Amino acid sequence: MQKKNFAEFLQKIILEPDNPGREFILHGQTYGDIYKTALSIRSLLLNISSDEFVCLCSESKEFILSAIIASIGGAPSIVIPHSFNKRVIKEIKNTIGFNTILTDMPEKIPRGIPAVTPDKLKQTNDNLLTVRDPDSIFLKIFTGGSTGKPKMWQKTPRNIFAEVNYHAKSFNITK
Repeated sequence: MQKKNFAEFLQKIILEPDNPGREFILHGQTYGDIYKTALSIRSLLLNISSDEFVCLCSESKEFILSAIIASIGGAPSIVIPHSFNKRVIKEIKNTIGFNTILTDMPEKIPRGIPAVTPDKLKQTNDNLLTVRDPDSIFLKIFTGGSTGKPKMWQKTPRNIFAEVNYHAKSFNITK
């Protein structure tokens, strides 16, 4: 897909879900709820450049997806640690240099790093109108380093959607 066409595709995706009332996974939240949370995350983090990183510490699929949509829609880039223990988070902070953590588990966050929690999110009427460059790195995922040294995977919006498309076709997922 050409860069311009893919950017238009991303724009369509972040504007709103095709079926906002449809339940996401099995936790009672809808796709519309996911987008509302993404808008709130983006609004709360607008003072941070989209080139900077925010650490995402959550086990909630809904919160993670909301943060990814917010990032594609202009919020800061995201780094996801391989473990939510304080030592690992400090090591990754020293490696990447993030200054804020987006989390629904504030008890696992080291002291001295500002945390944005869901209770700080406020509803907003903004739209996710800014779409980042489809080929820019917006997500860094750290693995646990089972071979001895943690590894980092960098993702762009284009390759995330290519992976999703590949898996959907491979496993015949249609909805």
